[in-house]
Amino acid sequence: MKIRTLAAAAAVALPLTASAAPGTNAAPPPVYTVTNHAQDAVTGTADLVMPDATPRTAQAAIEDFAAGLDDGQELYYVKVVRSTDASRYVCRARWYADARAFADYGRANKPDAWPALETNCP
Repeated sequence: MKIRTLAAAAAVALPLTASAAPGTNAAPPPVYTVTNHAQDAVTGTADLVMPDATPRTAQAAIEDFAAGLDDGQELYYVKVVRSTDASRYVCRARWYADARAFADYGRANKPDAWPALETNCP
């Protein structure tokens, strides 16, 4: 499943690292802890805690987490924070399962491929 990233603000597009073959020069998968994870039949949310997150590593974590979304939700809100009590996020994203979900919930330019991420790293 391919995820297309729409960069909003200063986000840098990164390839998914979880599928890197052993022995390559690819970066290791990002390390994060999932908290505040909730979902219903339509939407879901999750915070990814990364104490030393940068916009680049935060976006990689969001892409890694989003690669595993397939529980039937149409929309997922994901944000990366440095601690569980952080008042600011490093990056946040909206994940859209398909064109219909984007039509119902989307706010940016319509992606060309699904599922899609709309990421903001201020």
